[in-house]
Amino acid sequence: EDERRLHSRFIAYLLSPKSEHDMGDAFLKKFVAIIPQLKDFDLGNEIIILPNEVERSEKDDIDILIENKEKNQAIIIENKINAGDSNHDGKPQMLIYFDKIKKKLGYENQDQEAIKNIKLVYVTLDRHEPSLYEEFKKRNIIPTLIDYRKEIKQWLEDCIDDKLINDFLKEILRQYLN
Repeated sequence: EDERRLHSRFIAYLLSPKSEHDMGDAFLKKFVAIIPQLKDFDLGNEIIILPNEVERSEKDDIDILIENKEKNQAIIIENKINAGDSNHDGKPQMLIYFDKIKKKLGYENQDQEAIKNIKLVYVTLDRHEPSLYEEFKKRNIIPTLIDYRKEIKQWLEDCIDDKLINDFLKEILRQYLN
């Protein structure tokens, strides 16, 4: 419950260029820069992050969805701190999310384009693989594994070091890091 209400929402708040943190897309750019597999994600157009300050609930049960509608790109972030994966009839939840976004972006019969333009990021405390990992391999859809102790920590430290960040937000990020 906390991963959805606190961690995912806080991370989504920081990632969203439209959040009231007044940092624009600076935090999103730092996040994408930390994860090499996201280097092709285009940040040049309007980026929508869900949940956000207006739409507070998850979209299609996805913890965090980053979408560039103009370029038909998406990043699906699944945040697993203490919860196990939800699997439906032997299909991993992240593959279900992938298929929903694939259809939404119009890639129904274009698996290679979908794999190129929809990235899966699996965030845990210890970089473990999602359950039913063989199902990902069968479809050649390999999620990027990151963890709080390395990538999230580095990203937050990079955000704190930003020259434009105000002292209040800097202190919030320091407390969250601790």
